[in-house]
Amino acid sequence: MKKLLTILFVICCVTSADCQEISMKSWVPTTIDDDTDNSIVVDIAQYTPMAFPWVMKLCGEPTRSGWGRMAVSDAIGAVAMAGSVELLKRTVSAQRPDGSDYRSFPSGHTAWAFLGATWISRELCWHSPWYTVGAYTFATGIAVQRVMDTRHFPCDVVAGAGIGIFTGHLGYYIGDLIFKDRQLDNRGNNIEVRNDHRPYLSLETSFIFPMTTVSVGGTILNRTQALSAGIKGGLPLSEHWGLSGEVAITSTSLFLEHDEFTTFVAPQNAIGFIVMPYYRLALNDRWSINAEIGGGYMKNLSLTSLDNAIDCGNGSFVGQCEVGASLNIDEHLTLGAALGYNFSQYNYTMTPSDTYHIGDNANISGIDNSLSLGISTRVNF
Repeated sequence: MKKLLTILFVICCVTSADCQEISMKSWVPTTIDDDTDNSIVVDIAQYTPMAFPWVMKLCGEPTRSGWGRMAVSDAIGAVAMAGSVELLKRTVSAQRPDGSDYRSFPSGHTAWAFLGATWISRELCWHSPWYTVGAYTFATGIAVQRVMDTRHFPCDVVAGAGIGIFTGHLGYYIGDLIFKDRQLDNRGNNIEVRNDHRPYLSLETSFIFPMTTVSVGGTILNRTQALSAGIKGGLPLSEHWGLSGEVAITSTSLFLEHDEFTTFVAPQNAIGFIVMPYYRLALNDRWSINAEIGGGYMKNLSLTSLDNAIDCGNGSFVGQCEVGASLNIDEHLTLGAALGYNFSQYNYTMTPSDTYHIGDNANISGIDNSLSLGISTRVNF
């Protein structure tokens, strides 16, 4: 578990290089309009998961830790998270998609939300795994909202999520070293593990790396790494085989590169479904490996480019294959990670625009290839 968290943290930090590559170029934001931002709601919502275990404890719900133990563990995690985020923001100095400042990487809102979700999981998941699913679903909603509001690139929120999860577990690890067996409800530690093939429902979050260059003439349509978040359900058909279905939303940021200028266009968002047969093999009581392949359809949402100069088409059929591993935390809760390959079709239409330095009408279409790195939180029934 510690190795999995460490790998996730390192990968998220490494992806900052791609954000810097765009942010260090001379690019022109198409709009800066703070009045249309949903920041007030998100500013409050980011702290909701952090308050939840404390509210539940005040209401009499038993938690894993006593008051002092929980306060110390949470304080250590919060200080480590806030310090890491602030250090990276000052060091990386990445410009936001809306051009408002140079504090884009990583997403502090996402880090706070996932830190709180980790606290909920550590303190309450032994009552029910739905505490964990609900907390991380809420935190993922915060992350997606920050991307769709053009306040962050997808890599910013994935890094924020990784930092929040890592420092949350780090705080509890240090707290356990300090308190040992004091102020600890052992019911949260005596958990049965059952690694059999059952129906499941999971929260899926993926980081998608485009491998296809989209260009026409001297203009390149550059897409940042995409964030995908979805809900997946699985139904076993035999000892090893099953069928899964996922409803997901994806978001990436579009830039036009022309000569020495890089101009932000808009977020490109899509929503759709994927159906996949899967194979699962249990290695022992806790670890499993799995593979799946399938397809579906992603519908593109409206692209809000200036003067409607760029259109991304209606959508596309998609194909996907993944291989991964999963770790059973208890009878009902499983964490997973997977590597995948995805393909779809793109179809962009451009019309003349001074803002985007587009001189002629153009239509660009082709096959889009990408790699994905995903993590999941699964509830087994």
